[in-house]
Amino acid sequence: MSGSDRMMKTLDGADGAIETPGSARTVDGGQPILDVDHLDVTFSTDAGDVHAVKDVSLAVRPGEVLAIVGESGSGKTVTARSILVVLPETDVLAVSAEELREMRGSDVAMVFQEPSTALNPVFTVGWQIAEGLRAHHRKASRAELKAKVVAAMEQVGIPDAEHRFD
Repeated sequence: MSGSDRMMKTLDGADGAIETPGSARTVDGGQPILDVDHLDVTFSTDAGDVHAVKDVSLAVRPGEVLAIVGESGSGKTVTARSILVVLPETDVLAVSAEELREMRGSDVAMVFQEPSTALNPVFTVGWQIAEGLRAHHRKASRAELKAKVVAAMEQVGIPDAEHRFD
């Protein structure tokens, strides 16, 4: 089991409050919860049109995790922003823009490839892990968050976990 899998298992806890991708419940008989059909994105520039994304189709079912990987400039970010309805005029989604706005930040997120933007060096690693939990469990006490985060950090081998929380 990888370190990230162990951390997610630890954060999941006995109450099932946080689900790992493999543990998510399937609804609607496995029908896609996100269905993108023939996404095309073109930007107009002074030098002419730039076709950033060409004919991308994908479906994500409950419990699945989608990762879009590729070379720099291959259209990953434009695809993700189109799906998250950050870019205007994307009419290829099988869910409404309102539904996607409700999902953003809780069920759907982008993880950028630039490491310096993934973690903020101003905050401790424990604080940043707890921040993810805070977003989904607003009623959790500081002590509950700290206990889960410290246990998760210890399980994946982060030394001195107690002091890395504060």
